[in-house]
Amino acid sequence: MALSYKIRIFDIPNGSILISVHNTGGTEKGSLNIDLPMDSDGLYLVGTPLDDYIKGFIPETHFDRLETVGGGVSNASAITALLDPYPAVERTDDEVAADAADVLAASNALVDARLTHHSLI
Repeated sequence: MALSYKIRIFDIPNGSILISVHNTGGTEKGSLNIDLPMDSDGLYLVGTPLDDYIKGFIPETHFDRLETVGGGVSNASAITALLDPYPAVERTDDEVAADAADVLAASNALVDARLTHHSLI
C-alpha cells in the first residue's frame, strides 16, 4: 500500500511536527510526531530532504497490518476468549455530575479568556 502524509501541526517551541498518514484512498490511518533535524547551518530540512526524512519514519508494514486486521481475522475469537479484563470502575451519579460540571466550568473559563483577550467582552 502506498502511503501519503499531511503535516498537521508544527510545534515551533519543540521543533517537531505532527503528521497524519493516509492510505491510497485518502483515509487517515494514523498519526506520528516527528522531531525535525537541523542542517549544519542550524536550519530545518525543507523540500525533498524533508520529504525523505518524514517518509523514513512512516512504518509501512505497521499500516499494512492495520489494513489487514481491520478487516477481521477469522480466529480473533480465540484471543477474545483469553481475556481477563480489568474490573469496571464504578462511579456514582454525583461523581459523574461533578466531573461534568468541572469540564463545563473549565470550558466556559477558556471561552471567557479568549473573548476577553480579543476584547469581545
